[in-house]
Amino acid sequence: MKCFNHADAEAIATCLGCGKGLCRTCCQTSDSGGVVCSPACKEKTQAEEEALALIRNRAMKGTRVSGILCIVAGLIFGLFGLFHLTQPQFFLPIVVFTVALGIGLIVAGAMYLRINKDRR
Repeated sequence: MKCFNHADAEAIATCLGCGKGLCRTCCQTSDSGGVVCSPACKEKTQAEEEALALIRNRAMKGTRVSGILCIVAGLIFGLFGLFHLTQPQFFLPIVVFTVALGIGLIVAGAMYLRINKDRR
């Protein structure tokens, strides 16, 4: 691929904003370290990166809330199953199912919270 501005020069990079091929003399660096061809592309790239950061932050908040809700639901199911063990006539498959479901939800919630912590 050839440089967009210099037809005789080989392109060494492409602009993140518009996709044009750029030679060594045409390359400019954005704030994030990416290659851009002009101040307009630099602004466009910065706006896109800010939007992605906002989306990532919202997704991580959702992951945290999901983890907490899974743990709470797991505790409720687990306690419900253990409560049925104290009853004079309990149905063992229901107890096993609710306790297993509670443990599974607690493990899933812990994994959600760990993923959220690792990605920060």
